[in-house]
Amino acid sequence: LPDLKLRRSLTVSLGREGWGLATDGATLFVTDSTDVLIHADTRDYQVLRKLVITDARLDDKRIFGVNELEWVRGELWGNVYPMYQGKYSECVARIDPLSGRVLG
Repeated sequence: LPDLKLRRSLTVSLGREGWGLATDGATLFVTDSTDVLIHADTRDYQVLRKLVITDARLDDKRIFGVNELEWVRGELWGNVYPMYQGKYSECVARIDPLSGRVLG
């Protein structure tokens, strides 16, 4: 397409791999197959903070493999990829974006 022009180029590092990405309009939320929820600035993609995703119902077990993030009514929803089970998963985690805690 001849009318397309590069507006800007940035070199950023947001985790190991790009698994999940969502925004509330002010913050970009990123997951990368680990147990970390990354908060990044929507303008320059600089990392603002990192939180560990945990589930209190599982004795604060770290939750790995959250992907396909969606912003739903103030929560992050993400599919939990079965990292170690070797089979499919039908699990969707509701995550508090301010604490990284699984809500359900």
